[in-house]
Amino acid sequence: MKHFSPSFIVSLLALFVAMSGSAFATHYVISSSSQVKKSSLNGSDIRNSTLTGSDLKNGSVGPLDLSASAKTSGPTGATGAPGPQGTAGATGPQGTQGLKGDTGAAGADGTAIAYANINADASINLAAGNTAKNITAANVTHPAVGTYCITPPAGATSPQVSGDNAALVNDTLVSSYYSTGSIFPCNSGQVRVRTYDISLAAVADRAFYISIN
Repeated sequence: MKHFSPSFIVSLLALFVAMSGSAFATHYVISSSSQVKKSSLNGSDIRNSTLTGSDLKNGSVGPLDLSASAKTSGPTGATGAPGPQGTAGATGPQGTQGLKGDTGAAGADGTAIAYANINADASINLAAGNTAKNITAANVTHPAVGTYCITPPAGATSPQVSGDNAALVNDTLVSSYYSTGSIFPCNSGQVRVRTYDISLAAVADRAFYISIN
C-alpha cells in the first residue's frame, strides 16, 4: 500500500476547510427579512450612523417610539413688536354730480270750494303766505261779539272750522252752523261761526280758519 507524506495530508485538510467554509458562508447569506428572527437584533447589532430616514417605512414610527426630549414642544416665542403704521392713502377724486331728478307731477286740487283764515275783526288774513279761495271781506259780516256770518259760494254743503291758535292764543273754541234757512243773527243761506274763549268762559272775538265743501 502506498503511503502519503505528512505535507500532502496537511495540504488536503487545508483545501477541505477552505471549501467547506465558503460553502457555509454562502448558505447563510441573509437575503430577506423573513430570515431574521423577531427580537433577535438589537441596537448593538447595527453600526452607528448606518440607518437614515430613507431606511424607515413611512408611518412606522409613532409617538411611543420617540424619546421624551423629541416629543416635548419648545417654549412659545415672544410676541413680535407691531409693525409701523402705514401711511394714509390719498383722497379719491370727487364723484360727478348726479343728474337732476324729474319734476314731480302736480298734486290734485283739494276738494274745498272755499277757505280762508279770518281775523278776529272779520278781515281776511293774507299775511305770511296765507291764501283764500272764494271768500273775501265782502262775504263776511260781524253782527255781534264772537259771531261771524259768511256767505258761501254756490254748491256749498258743509263747513269745517278750527281756532287760530297763533300768538299764544290756545283757548279758542269754534263752532259752525249752516242751513239753507236763516239762523239768528245771520241771513238765510249763510254759515254762522261762533268763537268762545275758554279762559274768559264767554263768547269773544277770536281768529279762526274755515273750509267749505
